[in-house]
Amino acid sequence: MQFLTIVFFAAQVVAALANPLEARGAAVHTATKVFHTIVKQSPFLVDKTTTIVWTVPP
Repeated sequence: MQFLTIVFFAAQVVAALANPLEARGAAVHTATKVFHTIVKQSPFLVDKTTTIVWTVPP
């Protein structure tokens, strides 16, 4: 769980530094969360991701 927190925090930092501001001045943020998931087929343990995007008005 701590690894996911570190990955999520790192994604937040990268998103904050990498995303340019839009023309109207709103900041766009993106975060990716990784889920370890068990499936019935080989390789049985896979990673699924969810991407969250939001904007912050000026």
